[in-house]
Amino acid sequence: MEKQYEKLYHALQDQVSKVIVDQRLKYFNDRDRRHLWKMFEIIEPLDKDFRRKNIQNEPEKSIFDLIRSYKSGQHEGKAIVLYGCGGASKMPLHVLRYYGLDANLYCDKNPIFHGKLHNSIQVISPEQLVKHYGDALVITASFDHAASMLSYLTQSGFPREQVYYSQFFPEQMYFGFPEFCFSENETYLDCGVSDGATIKQFSDKVNGKYNKIVAFEPEPACYTRSRNFIENEGIARVELMNIGVFDRKGVICFSSGVDGAAHISNEGDIEVEVKTIDDVLTDEAVTFIKMDIEGAELPALKGAERIIKTNKPKLAICLYHKPEDIPMIPEYILSIVPEYKLWIRPYEVGFKESGDVHIGETILYASI
Repeated sequence: MEKQYEKLYHALQDQVSKVIVDQRLKYFNDRDRRHLWKMFEIIEPLDKDFRRKNIQNEPEKSIFDLIRSYKSGQHEGKAIVLYGCGGASKMPLHVLRYYGLDANLYCDKNPIFHGKLHNSIQVISPEQLVKHYGDALVITASFDHAASMLSYLTQSGFPREQVYYSQFFPEQMYFGFPEFCFSENETYLDCGVSDGATIKQFSDKVNGKYNKIVAFEPEPACYTRSRNFIENEGIARVELMNIGVFDRKGVICFSSGVDGAAHISNEGDIEVEVKTIDDVLTDEAVTFIKMDIEGAELPALKGAERIIKTNKPKLAICLYHKPEDIPMIPEYILSIVPEYKLWIRPYEVGFKESGDVHIGETILYASI
């Protein structure tokens, strides 16, 4: 596969990115979940190196450490407890079961779960965990809260060395990527605003010191929600447009919704205006472009070709909505700016409550 995408592999800056491309392409080809677990198993040592350099106050050992030690007989008879009954609670359960293990209990601070079944497994409180299962192995079942979970458990008297993490590369998407440097003169394009949260994340990242934010959100309800959020948060110098970005000017059918999954569709229930970024921004010195637009990333990039060629901005582009985007988007970017360096990172890979795989976010980062 590397030979087929030789130019792409040459631009990828680390082995993590190459492994992700390989395993994601294999997954999209046959939908075999084993490729996802293999991906994380392969990059685990690299993830640990990343954590040592960039992450503080999280568990030091991964779910794969637990699996290896348990299967070697080191922890025979000890209970495995998943901490957290939120949206990420099914992911480590499926990983364990793939490797022939299972969870004995869930644990959660929220009393609404106590004494009930979650994913057909009994839920206990942290107090019960400490009192009755002091030698258990605990996995943080969370996308974002491993550090706070670890802190709460250790403050409650649970041993730190018995806590494991299940989420890899826990940096903040888009703005936490350690290879990106930000100045006080950024002109940031946010394509696909949804609720405005990423605008605030960017502003917080640069401590409110930037030149300008230009944001695009075509879905009317999301646009209104984002506008209200920006006003309520007092975020300055934001130009929010109720249009979509594409490779041409026009009106297209759009499937609406405020759940972050609104997208272009021939069966859409509304019509929205679209323009090219090059037409909208004629003289802006753009420094950073983020895109999460549900599969329209490649056409939108083509509509920004002049700006990308001229300004060579940092790019953070979603790469997971269509299987063909994994090779095609990086190859297009390299075709217009061959000197771009590329990295790919996965986020929030898990399972929906139905048990179907949730492929999560995969982001392409590019910079000169």
